[in-house]
Amino acid sequence: MLAAKALYPVFPISPGLPGPDFSLLSTTGKTMTLASCLKENGAILAFFASHCFSADQKKLLQLKADYSRQLAGGVAIVGISALNWETLYELRQTLDLPYPLLFDSCCRVSKQYRAILIPKFVTGRKLIALNASGLVTDIASF
Repeated sequence: MLAAKALYPVFPISPGLPGPDFSLLSTTGKTMTLASCLKENGAILAFFASHCFSADQKKLLQLKADYSRQLAGGVAIVGISALNWETLYELRQTLDLPYPLLFDSCCRVSKQYRAILIPKFVTGRKLIALNASGLVTDIASF
């Protein structure tokens, strides 16, 4: 009997290890990769759930308030969720977010970054900080 293979590789994710690469559609209309998200001092990937808007909106607004300081320090902020693209686009417009939101269809990237809620299999709430080389420097849930 053949063993089933995962559709998407699952990587160990912890500080010091490289973040898995990805290519996702952004609410800006561009496809973004991990490399395109990284600024001179790295990036914060904010994985947020698609099933509880109030907590997620609060965190997205906190990141918005911190955006200028992070950007001035050479760190990008990028939101990632499995919400459909149209909903993400409307959410970004409604909250007037200065950073892009990326559409993670099927939670593929969320799975790779271990930002998934089981058994619901929806994007979980996790912040992952990466340095300019794409190495994970910190992981936090919210």
